[in-house]
Amino acid sequence: MNERTPSADAILKAALARLGELAAAKGAAAPGPQDDLFLSGILDSVSVVDFILELEARFDFRFTQRDFEERGFATPRGMAGLAALRLAERAAERAGPDVGPDVGTDAGQGVGADARTDVGADMGADMGEDAG
Repeated sequence: MNERTPSADAILKAALARLGELAAAKGAAAPGPQDDLFLSGILDSVSVVDFILELEARFDFRFTQRDFEERGFATPRGMAGLAALRLAERAAERAGPDVGPDVGTDAGQGVGADARTDVGADMGADMGEDAG
């Protein structure tokens, strides 16, 4: 991953910090990386839109419609993994047609894959593969 593309870990850290603020405002405990944000009540139909817009603006990317359908999207780790994938795809597009997305080899590697397996979804090694 190049220096301009944040790692999944950096995105996760920022997401958890903001979610901690949202949770505190509701009198709830800060979520962990694998907590379901909807079941916990930290995010609802209105606050999820605000949170997504904040995350997209901060890191300059856009989730796809398909991202919202991923099971892992309900967790901070899943959102961060998908965000890192979108950023890596954009960086690869800018670099040219012979360069594929690099989701990192640092401690954040596999964040997206973990998000899927954490919820029991066997969707393949690549976050872009179809579930079935």
